[in-house]
Amino acid sequence: MNFKSMTKQQLKDYGQTIGVQLNLKNKKDELITKLNEAVEKKAELNSTPVPTEQASPSPSTASVTTSQGEFDIKKYALPIVIIVILLIWLY
Repeated sequence: MNFKSMTKQQLKDYGQTIGVQLNLKNKKDELITKLNEAVEKKAELNSTPVPTEQASPSPSTASVTTSQGEFDIKKYALPIVIIVILLIWLY
């Protein structure tokens, strides 16, 4: 991908699609460097064999990374609280 021909906003938007947060206050060359590093890391991760046994996540973590993206429990906290309150109220 030719990052030099992209604007800083386009670089930031592309960075978000690959999970990189870029600050538009930085110079364009710095943004390109960070994107190149992220693309290289992603390529390394894709070429590395996946271990057969993984450590179990800690139960106190607020978010869990899955193969389809990131799950954020904060998104579901309010509906869960409402359901618990209703269940308590009904019994």
